Amino acid sequence: MSCTLDDGFIRYVGSERSGWLMPLNPDDRMPLKQRSRRAAALVISGMIVGIALSAVALGESSSKPIGDWSEEELGRYVDQRIEQRLQKGRLTEEQLNARIEQGILAFIAKQQARHDVKPIQPDDHVLGNRSARITLIEYSDYACPYCRRFHATAHRIVEHYQGKVNWVYRHFPLSIHNPGARQAAVAAECAAELGGNAAFWDFSDRIFDRARSVGGELSAAELVSLATEVGLEREPFKHCLDSGGTLAAVQADVAEGTRAGVRGTPGNFVLDNATGAVVPMMGAQPYEQLTHVIDQLLARSPGGKQPMTRSKQ
Repeated sequence: MSCTLDDGFIRYVGSERSGWLMPLNPDDRMPLKQRSRRAAALVISGMIVGIALSAVALGESSSKPIGDWSEEELGRYVDQRIEQRLQKGRLTEEQLNARIEQGILAFIAKQQARHDVKPIQPDDHVLGNRSARITLIEYSDYACPYCRRFHATAHRIVEHYQGKVNWVYRHFPLSIHNPGARQAAVAAECAAELGGNAAFWDFSDRIFDRARSVGGELSAAELVSLATEVGLEREPFKHCLDSGGTLAAVQADVAEGTRAGVRGTPGNFVLDNATGAVVPMMGAQPYEQLTHVIDQLLARSPGGKQPMTRSKQ
């Protein structure tokens, strides 16, 4: 699930099933129908992320967009398609799994070709080991409730992989959340300018925590108060915020995110710094789905390729 640009151009599917897909774990012992149902649901929903396919595109006569289907409606449709496929093709479990994996790998290749996201830059806000093999790049909006949910998930990811994964936070305040979201991003850049990387992350954590308690965006006075809580001096921070001197950094992030294909938040990319592989994972992806993708990337051999250039610590 994600916050999206409210201009009719793109809407992501509001479903936990939407997201990135990877081959099934061979050690997964769930029953055939359950496994097939899960994989098929992921394939169907993953293919419609960001492109709002209609039911007609999947062979249905209904004109109701599939993005508007409920979880129950999607589940029934997936079950019907699986049963039809199994009866028509009389596939064994091994054959079905092989076809599912082939389809997923083909989808991965197409998605990787569509995105051009920059690796870690010297001025990026990075949590974790800068030299980690895997980088989670997030384009985020402080006023987006799905970004708030994903923020906690990303923290868990960095902690779980103990130096193998780092997290880059880049700004992408949506027009529907401005001026509040943009002002919060400018404030976070002020925190970084005055207090460094640690202050940026502490300040960002507090923005999301405070926004949850107040039920929305924060005022300028509340942002100044947060700055003092993380140990920043009130007047220099207020001057930075009022001057808007860090707005250019926020705008640069938005421009880069747009070029990378981000249209909603959180806009996430999992980057393998050893191979250059980039896996887009748009929306507030669940922890389990992120770990599945990261584990798959870590299991791959770099194959003799040179690692991508990383910034100095």
